[in-house]
Amino acid sequence: MLVLERLEIQNCSANGKELTQFLLQLPKLSFFRMSSCQNVTRLGVMTQLATAEPTSMPSSSTSSNEMGSQLQMEEVGDEGGLLLFPKNLTISLRELRITMNPGLSLLASLPPENNSRPGGLHNLHSLQTLSIRGCPKLLSAYSSSSSYCFLFPSTLDSLRIEDVEDMHTFAPLSNLTSLTYLYVKNCGKDLRVEGLWTLFTQGCLTHLCVYRSPNFFDNLVSQQQEELPAYCKIEMLFTDDIAGVLVAPICRLFSSSLNVLGLC
Repeated sequence: MLVLERLEIQNCSANGKELTQFLLQLPKLSFFRMSSCQNVTRLGVMTQLATAEPTSMPSSSTSSNEMGSQLQMEEVGDEGGLLLFPKNLTISLRELRITMNPGLSLLASLPPENNSRPGGLHNLHSLQTLSIRGCPKLLSAYSSSSSYCFLFPSTLDSLRIEDVEDMHTFAPLSNLTSLTYLYVKNCGKDLRVEGLWTLFTQGCLTHLCVYRSPNFFDNLVSQQQEELPAYCKIEMLFTDDIAGVLVAPICRLFSSSLNVLGLC
């Protein structure tokens, strides 16, 4: 086991399975950045395999951690592109940054009876900061689903999503009631606002940045014209949609809380 707390990987030829094996040796990792690792094609989180049984009895020299690692690696199987964050990182990882991985997608949720591979990053229970940029296919496994699930842990304080297709709605983010900072850029023209009302009025969100989402404020008005919340907690708002943000309903929405407005 290594005592590394920070790990940055860029232009690495290792595949997902190889990186999973490496991460199993880093029980104290709190910061992980992965950039331009083209051989990692899917991303998910392992959970404790409580019902798994070894095919043979471990030797007396085999530790429980080693046995757990062996079982977790069996779960990965032969899919070389799949990177699964090990169980140990669900309690140690605080910050995750993923950039410039155009073929990367989140592991889709499986039926409840098969809970050893939950979808998304929801089981990274200690994660506070998440930044995703240049991963257009990240949500492709969810784009055809008629329902949604929560993709990220409710512990997040800061979330940045940039250049991600198939986002469509904020509903999968509505569990992020601890979020104070949200940055969204170039995530589709049809980005709907379901889920934002929870963050605006019941959560901790105070800092909102929206760029290259030309219909964002139009959707905010048209979908909730009669139900705009009376109180909003947003204190800082930054956007490039000058015409959209200056309409009367949006001004009323932010009037009681907004201290800083950035237009570009």
